[in-house]
Amino acid sequence: MSDSGISTPRPQPQPTEASGAQGPWYARNRTAAAIVVALIVFAAAAAVVWFLRSSDSSSTPEPAPGSANTTAASGGNTAPGIRAQVVSLAKLRELAGQASHPVFWAGPRLGSRLEFTQTTDGSTFIRYLTGSAKAGVQRARYVVVATYSQPDAYARVTKIARNSNYSVRTLPDGTVAVTKPGRPQNMYLVSRGKPYQVEVFAPTVAQTRSLVLGGAITPVP
Repeated sequence: MSDSGISTPRPQPQPTEASGAQGPWYARNRTAAAIVVALIVFAAAAAVVWFLRSSDSSSTPEPAPGSANTTAASGGNTAPGIRAQVVSLAKLRELAGQASHPVFWAGPRLGSRLEFTQTTDGSTFIRYLTGSAKAGVQRARYVVVATYSQPDAYARVTKIARNSNYSVRTLPDGTVAVTKPGRPQNMYLVSRGKPYQVEVFAPTVAQTRSLVLGGAITPVP
C-alpha cells in the first residue's frame, strides 16, 4: 500500500483455499492496508473488497479506507471466526445481532442466497451467491458487502480521499461514499461519528453505483 493508505491495483492473485475463520479467501488474498492502521482488502476472485490502504490489488472489490484486518485495528479485541456459510434471513439477523458493530447488507435480492463470513477481528462479509455457487466459492462475480470496525473511520477515510484526490460523494443521509480511481466497482462508505467503514463490491460499476446511490446498503434489520 502507498503512504496515502490506499491500495494500488495490481494483477488479481490466484484463489487459494476456501474461506474460513481467518477470513474469506477473497479477503485473505488481499494485503490489508489501513488509512491509519490498516485497510482490509476484500478483493477476491469472488468478492473483491479491501480497505483503502495496501499496495495489493485485484480486479475485484476491496475494503474501504481506514479499516484493518488485524486485532490491532479493532483495539485488540477478537470475535468468533465464522467460516463462509449460506444462511437464512433469520440466521443472518441472529449473527448480525451478535456482532460488535452494525452489519451492513444490500437487502434481500431475488435469485440470490446469503453467504455470511466473520473474521476474528469482527469484520463481516455478506455475499450474494447466485446459480449453483456454493459457500466459499472462489469467484469474483457476486455482490459483496463488508463491514469493518475502525475508530475515527470518517476522519481517516475522508482525509485519505482528500489527499489522494479520490472521488467523494455525500449521500442524502450524510454518508460519504468514496471511490478509488481504477477500482470503480468498489465503493467505501463512512458516516460521521460511526466507528466502522463499509465496502461494497459488485461485478459491474453500474450495479455498485445503483446499490450505493439507491440506498440499498443498510444495517441488517
